[in-house]
Amino acid sequence: MNGLSGRTSPRRRSVSASAKDGGASSASLGGDADQSVWPRFDGRYYDDLWQLCRKRGTAVVADVHVHPAGAYQSGSDRENPMISRSGHVALIIPNFAAPPVRRPRVGIYEYQGGKAWRAIAPGERATFFHIGL
Repeated sequence: MNGLSGRTSPRRRSVSASAKDGGASSASLGGDADQSVWPRFDGRYYDDLWQLCRKRGTAVVADVHVHPAGAYQSGSDRENPMISRSGHVALIIPNFAAPPVRRPRVGIYEYQGGKAWRAIAPGERATFFHIGL
């Protein structure tokens, strides 16, 4: 899982930096050789992440993770938001982010609270979530 920091407004989220696995937003793998391996976020690093955001004057605007095929939201994704605050955004990159990654194929989901999500339609994505300068 990668965390994206940036700025939010009522109409748009803008990314200015990312915190990759290890350190501020660390993910670890659970499971063993006889079982499927599932990513599991290590919540101990949230404090480091919040401190980094305060230092940079940013906020977490999204989490990013990959799926093996489509950019769908799994049951586990829906039941376990990385940040369970209304307005948090999950970006899901299909095909384990194998190149080429095309922006229109990236799934965008906005957390509504109470384990409810809103899927952002392809036609809304460019105005909903800006990536770039």
